[in-house]
Amino acid sequence: MYPPIGATAFLIFSMPELPSAAPRNAVGGQVCGVVGGAAALGAFGLLHRQGAVTGEMSGARVGAIAVALLLATALMLAPRVLHPPAGATALMISLGIVARPAEWLTFLGAVVLICAMAIVVNRLVGITYPLWSPPLPRLRARFESAHDDAGGCHVGQAPELRRHRAVPVGAHPGGRVLGARGLVGVYGAQLHSLLGARYLGPEGESATAVEIPSPPPSSWTTSS
Repeated sequence: MYPPIGATAFLIFSMPELPSAAPRNAVGGQVCGVVGGAAALGAFGLLHRQGAVTGEMSGARVGAIAVALLLATALMLAPRVLHPPAGATALMISLGIVARPAEWLTFLGAVVLICAMAIVVNRLVGITYPLWSPPLPRLRARFESAHDDAGGCHVGQAPELRRHRAVPVGAHPGGRVLGARGLVGVYGAQLHSLLGARYLGPEGESATAVEIPSPPPSSWTTSS
């Protein structure tokens, strides 16, 4: 039995929308865990030694455990195949619980089988589960002013807001993605056009106040 298999199965079937539950992350992360654990055993000369569970915990074993976790984490971070249960895999191998290469291959085969089952089961119940790579990051709606090519707001003119198709955060396809400060400028411009007050522009700077002109004296009326 391989304890990390249970953690992988739980993650995939209970939280299939997480990137770490995608097949690419599950398989790739577990491969990194196996490689990290095996490399640590080889570095400390423990490939054919008795496991620490039944034997004595030596300094070499402690060093192998630390190096295994470090290598597994670094290997997962490089290609971005983060999968938390892979840390337990590296620990399991460095402790000598699963010490034979044949067992490592069996373990990885079980991970592939679980991912294949997850693709079938999740799609049967209507849950979108990737075939390999995790889905793209969440998208945020882009707002822009229709009257300002430079991305700012015209003083005294209420901008026209149009909701466009969602684009990735930070993208600028023909417009600008407004953050919190940009939205302050947009709504401040609307208030400015109505009240002539000062407002904060898109980058947080204060724009010049514009006074609302008074009506001419000829239009004044007096009561008798």
